[in-house]
Amino acid sequence: MDLEPSALQVFSEIYTQFPRSIDMKELEVKLGLSGYHLRPALETLKQAGLIIESEGLFEISSQGVTAARSMWA
Repeated sequence: MDLEPSALQVFSEIYTQFPRSIDMKELEVKLGLSGYHLRPALETLKQAGLIIESEGLFEISSQGVTAARSMWA
C-alpha cells in the first residue's frame, strides 16, 4: 500500500485508537494540524476503504485493520 506521508500519519494515529473512534478535534490536537489540513488525508483513507467516518467520528475499517497489521506487524 502506497500512502502519502500525511495520510500514513493520520492512519497510524487512528489505528492507535482502535477499537475506539476518534473525532476531528482529537486528531487536530494529537497531530498538531487543523481539520483543513487533515481532511485531504482523511478523504484518501476513506476512498481506500481504510477508515470509516460516521457522525464526525473516524475509525479503522476491517480492511484498515488488516492493512495496518500487515504494515506494522
